[in-house]
Amino acid sequence: MAKGVYVASPLGFTLAGRRMLDEVVIPGLSDRGYCILDPWDEGGRIFDGILDEPVATRNQDAVLERATRVGARNAEMIQQCSAVLAILDGCDLDSGTCAEVGYAAALPRPVVGVRTDSLSVGDFPELPINLQVKFFVEHSGGELVFSLNAAYAVLEDLLGV
Repeated sequence: MAKGVYVASPLGFTLAGRRMLDEVVIPGLSDRGYCILDPWDEGGRIFDGILDEPVATRNQDAVLERATRVGARNAEMIQQCSAVLAILDGCDLDSGTCAEVGYAAALPRPVVGVRTDSLSVGDFPELPINLQVKFFVEHSGGELVFSLNAAYAVLEDLLGV
């Protein structure tokens, strides 16, 4: 049975990000034999077009109920996974991705954090990312790396796939 990798990222928020996820990240994991746990795919099925409606006419109760279901499903997938691949790019780390990193580390599930962004967003010049997120990645038994190929190599070391 393939080991599951949960992909924590903000990539689903933009067309370019979704293409990166669909055309690079997920195929890279699939090609290595992993079962992908994609919260963007799961969330899309749960929301099923409701977010395409104009904000003024959306059923707010339905949005809140579905948001709770998405959060619960993401937590289930993190509980079920063998490891988390966290995309930690951007001028500020995505709060949802950071929450997923912390939750995974607490379970514990190893987190491989990957930052391909050349900008540093750490608390100090020596830190590429927020010190707490870096701690949780490393405390989980994972590692912070700076390329997808390095992330795939760490996952292979961790999971033996």
